Amino acid sequence: MKHPLQKGHTLLEILTALGLAMLVVGVAALGVGALGPEKRLRRSASVVESCARQLFWQSVQERRPHCLRLAADAVAADASPWVSLGNRARLEVRRVGESQWRVPGKAERWEFPGSGLCEPLSLRLAINGATLEMDFDPLTGAVAEERTNLEAGS
Repeated sequence: MKHPLQKGHTLLEILTALGLAMLVVGVAALGVGALGPEKRLRRSASVVESCARQLFWQSVQERRPHCLRLAADAVAADASPWVSLGNRARLEVRRVGESQWRVPGKAERWEFPGSGLCEPLSLRLAINGATLEMDFDPLTGAVAEERTNLEAGS
């Protein structure tokens, strides 16, 4: 208890304030760290999504086939240069009829025939164990369903 003439804070008050400040900073740091894997996954996913959407509509407008070349760490539209997924992301593929995820083969392609439909495909991005799975709609070439697992990515 303070005496009315006493100025300043007691050691106990200072330690309590420092402890609370450290607790707040610690919780904030954990929260920011947890957002990291999801943000990195979404950034890599946007590369794949935008390429797929662009090729789908380009094939429909031109009425000619296009393809998206797939690799473990990059994608490429037709004969264009490879675009890295960045963030050390790893791409995996699951086609219709396949039950297991796998790394894309050497000449793996996702076809957009120009008929207004594309091959249904599921892609999974993984960064440090965190994953983001995307199922693409054959009618629009856009992501129809998305699932994330951030458990191992912290």
